[in-house]
Amino acid sequence: MNTPIQPRRRAGSSARRGLALLAMLGVLACLAAAPRPAAAHAALDSSTPANGAVVATWPTEITATFTEHLDDSYSHLQLFDMRGEQVAGTSLAFSDDGFTMTLTVPAGLPNGTYSVLWRTLSEDDGHTAQNYFSFTVGTDADVAPVTIPGTGDELGGSPQWLKTASRWAALLGIAALMAIWPMWTLVIRPTLGPVWRLGPAITRRMHRYTAIAVAAALLGSVFALVVQAFTLPDGTWLDKLLNTIGQTRYGQLWLARLVLIVATGMALSVCAWWFTKRRPVENVAAWVLTLALPIPFSLIAHAYAQPAGRAFAVTADVLHLLGAGVWVGGLLILATVLFPGLRCVDAEDRRRVLARAIPRFSVLAIIAWAVMGLTGFYAGWLQVGNLAALTGTAYGKALLVKIILLAVILVIATVNLFVISRHLNRRDEGAAIWGTRLRWTVGAEIALVLVVLAAVGQMTSLQPARDVMVERSRQITIPFELPDTSAKLLLAPGITGVNHFRVEVAGADLPADAEALLRLTIPDNQSLGTKEIQLSRVAGNAFEHHGSELSIAGDWKMTLIIREPGQAPLQAETTHAIGTTAPKVDVPGTPWRFEMVGGLSGMALVFIGIGGLVMAVYAGRTPLRKEAGGLGAAALALGVVLLLQARYDPVLAVASGEGAINPNDMAMVSRGEEIYVNQCLSCHGAGLRGDGPAGAGMSPPPADFAAPHTMVHSDGDLVYWIENGKQGTGMPGFGDALSDQDVRDVMAFIKNRQEQLGKTATVPDPAQCTVQPTTIDALTELAGEPATSAQRGAPIQPASDPSVDGATQNQVVATAEEMIACTNAVDTLRRLALFSDDFLRASFPDGVDASFAEMATQEPTPLPEAERIGLRDVQNITTLSDGRIAATVSIDDPANTGTALGDDAQATLIFVNVDGAWRIDEIR
Repeated sequence: MNTPIQPRRRAGSSARRGLALLAMLGVLACLAAAPRPAAAHAALDSSTPANGAVVATWPTEITATFTEHLDDSYSHLQLFDMRGEQVAGTSLAFSDDGFTMTLTVPAGLPNGTYSVLWRTLSEDDGHTAQNYFSFTVGTDADVAPVTIPGTGDELGGSPQWLKTASRWAALLGIAALMAIWPMWTLVIRPTLGPVWRLGPAITRRMHRYTAIAVAAALLGSVFALVVQAFTLPDGTWLDKLLNTIGQTRYGQLWLARLVLIVATGMALSVCAWWFTKRRPVENVAAWVLTLALPIPFSLIAHAYAQPAGRAFAVTADVLHLLGAGVWVGGLLILATVLFPGLRCVDAEDRRRVLARAIPRFSVLAIIAWAVMGLTGFYAGWLQVGNLAALTGTAYGKALLVKIILLAVILVIATVNLFVISRHLNRRDEGAAIWGTRLRWTVGAEIALVLVVLAAVGQMTSLQPARDVMVERSRQITIPFELPDTSAKLLLAPGITGVNHFRVEVAGADLPADAEALLRLTIPDNQSLGTKEIQLSRVAGNAFEHHGSELSIAGDWKMTLIIREPGQAPLQAETTHAIGTTAPKVDVPGTPWRFEMVGGLSGMALVFIGIGGLVMAVYAGRTPLRKEAGGLGAAALALGVVLLLQARYDPVLAVASGEGAINPNDMAMVSRGEEIYVNQCLSCHGAGLRGDGPAGAGMSPPPADFAAPHTMVHSDGDLVYWIENGKQGTGMPGFGDALSDQDVRDVMAFIKNRQEQLGKTATVPDPAQCTVQPTTIDALTELAGEPATSAQRGAPIQPASDPSVDGATQNQVVATAEEMIACTNAVDTLRRLALFSDDFLRASFPDGVDASFAEMATQEPTPLPEAERIGLRDVQNITTLSDGRIAATVSIDDPANTGTALGDDAQATLIFVNVDGAWRIDEIR
C-alpha cells in the first residue's frame, strides 16, 4: 500500500520546500517594509518647564517624565546654555516610580534660552533614545536660538530590520520549545494507540525536535542580545555586551530567559515520554517551566510600561505569548514530527491517527486562539486605541498586517477542522488524499505564521502607536515635495511663539556637510520681511532649530532649501497657517486598566469559562456537555463581573506622565485653577477654605481644603465626589461637565494649594471642643481599676493589612483636631474625655489630687489667639496588629505650652475604639 503513496510524498516534499520559500520571502518582505528610523520608546512625555516655555524666574529643579521606566545606569539629563556649553553644578535624581528624572539647578544662572539634553535606556524593553527640550528664563525678549546640544532621537546602532529579525528569531525559538510538552501529553501521545509500534520512532523524533527547539531558543536569544547590545553608543562590542548583561534590566531578564530555556530542556530530557504518569514530579516540572517561559519576554514588552494596571497587562501578555506559542509550536510539531512519522504505516492507520490527532489539536488551538484574541484585543487597546493610530503609524500598520494574516490563517484552520477532519473520519479511499491536503494546509499555516512572527518582532521594536499619536498632538507636520525626493517639517508645538523646528529628508543619506535652510515670510504682511533659519544637522537626514521666528499668527510661506556640495540646491515651498491654538489630533482615549487581584481573578475565570465551553462543544451528547457548559458559562459570567469591578477609574488610570495628577506640573495646575474658578470657587472660596458665597448656610459646609481631615482622603474618593457629588452634602456631581483630564487638572490645582496651605498649621477653634466632659469622680474610680490593655507600651507592630478606610481616617483626624481644640479652650475635663480609660489610669496611678481637681473644675478660659496650638498635619495612619490605629501628628505650639503632645511638636498617637468612638490610648 505504500507504493501508490510515493509520488505524493515527493510532491509533498516539493510543496514543503515551496511553502518554506514562500514563508522566507514573506519574512524578508516584512523586514524590508520596516521604517528606517527606530522610534524612541522611553520618549519624553512631559517636562517642567515645558518645551518652549518662558518662565519668569529660574526653577530650582527641572523634571522630565518619560513614557517608560528608566534604567538609571544609562539615562541622564544635561543642561546646556545658548552656546551649547554644558552647565556645571547640576545633580540628577530618579523618581521612585522610575518614570521621571529630576535635575537640580545651581543658583545664579543668567536669563536666556537653555536646553536640556535627555538620554534614556528603557527598563521595559531595552531601547535607547535621545533628544532635547528648550525653555527660556526671563521674558519673551530673552528668547534666542539655541545651539543644538546633541543629536536627535536616533542613536544609530543596529538597523531596524536587524532588530526585527532578532526578535523574530527569539520568538520562533521560544514558541517551538513552548509547545513540546502540551502537544505531546494532550495531542501526540494519546493518538498513537492504533500505531503503538511506532512509539519508539516518534518519541525519538520528539527528542530530536526538542534538542533543535532548545538550540533555536538559545541561539535566537543570543542573537537578540547581540543586537540589543549594539544599541548602546559607547564602548567596544565586548563592553556593550557585558554592560547590557550586567547593568541593565534587559540583561537580567535575558539571563532569566536563558535559565528557563535550559531548565525546560533538562526537565524534558528526564520526563517519562511514553508512560507519562510514571514520573509525576518531572511531568509537573515540565508544565511549570513551559508556563514560565514567556514571563521574561513579557517583562520587557510594552505591557510592562503601563503606568497603571501593569500586573494585569503583563499577565495578559504572558497568556498571549502562551496561546501563540502552543499554537505555532503545535503546527511545527505536526509538520516535523507527526506527519513524517506516519509515512511508514499504511493509509488506514495514518487516517485513524490523524482522525484522532486533528480534533485534539483543534480543541487546543481554539482555546489558544480565544486566549490570543481576547488578550490581543486588550493589548491593541492599550498600545493603539483607535483607527487613526492603527492606519497612520508604523506600529499600527504592523499590527494591521498581523491581523490580516491571522484572518487568513483562521480560514485555513477552519477548513482543517470542518472539512479535512470530517473526510479523515471516513473510511474510504479518498481519506489518503485528504491526509495529503492536510499537510498542505498545515504547511501554508506555518508559512503564514512565520510572516506573522516577523510582524510581531517589528511591533516589539517600534514605539507604540498610542504614544506616537500623543506626540503628534504636540506638533504639526508640513510636507515638502523636493525634486526626486520629499521632506517634512515637524513643528512643536506648531503655534505662535517659541517652536522646535525639525526637517527630515527622505531618501539616501545626505553628505555630512549638507545644509538645510528655511525661509519664512507672510505674504499678507510684507513689512515683516523674510526670516532665514540655518538649521543644525543632527542624526540621519534630520536638521533642527529652536526659536521664536513664528511669533505672529497668519499664513506663512515656507521655503525649504537643501544644499549639497557640488550639487544644485533642492528647493520646495508651501504655505501653512500658524495659529494660536494647536490643531486637533485624534488621540486615543484612555483604555481600561484593572487592579491586580480582581483583574487577574476575573481574567482567570474568563479563560476557565472559555475552556469549559469549548469542552462542552466537543463533548457531544455525553453528560460532560452539560457540566462543562454550565460551569464554563458560570465562570465566564463571574469573570466578566470581577473585571468590571476591578476596573480603575479612568481619571486614576494614568499613574505618571502628562495626564497624571501632578501638583508640581504648573501647566496642569494652571488649567485646574481655571476650572476651579468656574466650577468650584463659588462654594469652596478663593482660598479653598470652604467660605465661598454660595456655600453660606450649607449644612454641612463646603470642605475646607486646609483642614487636616480633608487631606487624608484617597484620590479615588475625591474623583468619585467630583464626578458624582457627595451624598448628604450640597455638593453636586460634575461628571457631565468635566472630562477626565479636567478632573485631573482641578485635583492637581487643589493638591498644589493644599501643599502650600499645609506649610502653615490649622488652628482648631476652642468652639470645636464639644465632647461630653469626664468628671473628677470618674477619674478617681479609674485609679483603683487594673489596666485592660496588654498592648500599651509594646513595640508598634503594623497589621498584615495596615490600610485604614476613609471613614475611620476621618474619625481619627477629628479626634486629634478636637483634642487640640480642647487644649486651646483650656477645657481639661473635655480634653481628658478624648483619652481611653487605660491612658487615664496610667496618668493618674494614685488618683486625682486636690490641686488638679480644683484646676480642672474651674471655668475654662481659652488661650489667647497668639498662643493657640495649630495642627500641622496627620500622616501615616496605620492599622496595628492589635486592632488599634497609629498616626503621626505634627503641631505648632507658639507658646511652648507643651499640653498637646507632651513636650514635642510631633508624636505618634495610638487610638483605640471605645464604644464606636476613637480615643487616644497612647502618645509616643
